[in-house]
Amino acid sequence: MKRILKLSGFISIVGAVVFSLLPVCLAAQSAKSVAVSRFVMQAPEDMSYLQRGVQNLLVSRLTLPGKTVALPLDEVVKLPVTPGLELDETSRSELKSRLGTDYLLVGSITGIGKSVSIDGWLYNLTAGGPPQKYTAQGLSLDDVIPQINLMASNITSAISGLATAGQNNAAIAQAAAESQKPASPLDVLINPLLEGQNISYLNPNFIEITPEEVLQNLGVWRSQTLREGILGMDVGDLNGDGRQEIVTASYERVSVFVRQGAGLKTIATHEASKMQRFIWCSLKDVDGDGAAEIIVSAMKKKNLTVGGMYDSMAQALSEFSTPSSLILKWDGGNLVELEKDIPYFLNVLDLEGERILLGQKANPHGGFDDKIYEMQWQNDRLNPSRTIDVPTKYCNVFNFTMVDVDSNGSKEYVVILPDNRLAIVGSNGQLMWKSRHRFGATTNYILGKVSDARYNAIDYYYIPTPIIVTDLNGDGIKEIVANRSPDYSRFLPAGFKYYESGQVVSLSWDQVGLIENWATRELGGMVTSIRLADTDSNGVPELLVSVVLGKDLVAIWKTETVMFAYDLNLKKAKR
Repeated sequence: MKRILKLSGFISIVGAVVFSLLPVCLAAQSAKSVAVSRFVMQAPEDMSYLQRGVQNLLVSRLTLPGKTVALPLDEVVKLPVTPGLELDETSRSELKSRLGTDYLLVGSITGIGKSVSIDGWLYNLTAGGPPQKYTAQGLSLDDVIPQINLMASNITSAISGLATAGQNNAAIAQAAAESQKPASPLDVLINPLLEGQNISYLNPNFIEITPEEVLQNLGVWRSQTLREGILGMDVGDLNGDGRQEIVTASYERVSVFVRQGAGLKTIATHEASKMQRFIWCSLKDVDGDGAAEIIVSAMKKKNLTVGGMYDSMAQALSEFSTPSSLILKWDGGNLVELEKDIPYFLNVLDLEGERILLGQKANPHGGFDDKIYEMQWQNDRLNPSRTIDVPTKYCNVFNFTMVDVDSNGSKEYVVILPDNRLAIVGSNGQLMWKSRHRFGATTNYILGKVSDARYNAIDYYYIPTPIIVTDLNGDGIKEIVANRSPDYSRFLPAGFKYYESGQVVSLSWDQVGLIENWATRELGGMVTSIRLADTDSNGVPELLVSVVLGKDLVAIWKTETVMFAYDLNLKKAKR
């Protein structure tokens, strides 16, 4: 009479016992016997040979004289078994009676591309209990035999007592726990994942590219869209209240913001006159009252010729060519001019362990003069106090910083060159290293000599994004944080360049050159400024980035801007 096994799922197991081998098995009372079925194929037809091949390998490897005897199931016999699920007592007894073995090994072979996954479940037909699962995965078919050998070794250790009692019990307990878990997507997708990859929750055959927490914008804040193209940005305490304000400069306006809720609130502005064009801003307490002042680099229009006309197109293009900078001070909610018409390009840099205000005059023939000064507030005005010893062949007040990159006690200069390559210049003025990629590229420029505007024979001096020197992880190795720019604009003529993306990266010196520590995701737009700050006053430092949006990035005054603040988990970095 045919019994019906009480099982929830059914698969077909190929085989019948080779009865001629049973006397051998029974004669060796100390040897454990295991029936090895042909594994179910879930692979292309051209891999069907693996079904018999894997069975033969397992039978051969699972047979140890005096320890285990493996018997292949060759003829077709329907045995309803759901791999991974524990057999009820009736089903276990029937399988034990029909097969005459102590164990039953069933499984599946799954192939995708050239990758193979072999999954087996070992049932103890004598003692019962949940099946133990064994998996062999290979990156290619060449890995199948070594993985089968390893699987067989683990199985024989479990059923023959070759492993220590503790190891065996631990393996059985672990297998029992795993057998109660739902099938993992990893059991279906056998092409091994690269480090850091995960299976998508939507389908086990999908690889998750962007983690869900990234889509939730954890750790990053985005401002509202600002209706102006921000050229420069800095952060500091303007009113002495201990909270940082964000100061920005566009061609026509200096604005002061504070973070409020999910956006930025404007608390003060200063408009440029019709004769001015702002090009940069930075912050420093110049008068020593404990509150930072706004240092604005600005250009002034040339006087028109008689009749209000330009002598030439060249003169019209270079109308904003004279530096006429100013210092703004917070005064009861308003920005007032502490000094104006300063004939220097001005910028504040972290040099020699302190924030120093630098000034540089314009060269009469265009561009920058060959001397850079430290500027100090004396007698109610800004004056040059000393000459800064820098290689002016490479450096101007906007494109460099100073750091001992190789920790040899000698200062080096990190410079963004005119072609937007990042360079390390030694204290002797010699070029030590130059990047292959472009960095700090913007369309914010100062016009130099205009030889012939008809053929774009014009000298452009571009103002790059700032370079930050820091040690975020506290390991004593300096990090150089800069904006990496796309390379394609190097093919465009000066004055027609545009940069529709950027990426902030951290670099450190490894005695050969600068290597990358980390990088933000690519930002859609032109990165114009980066700063380290704590704009929400929560004690967590941030990387603050201004990004100019717009299709016509050459006409930056017609564009829009957003800001991003990335939280920096320094506590975790310093562990």
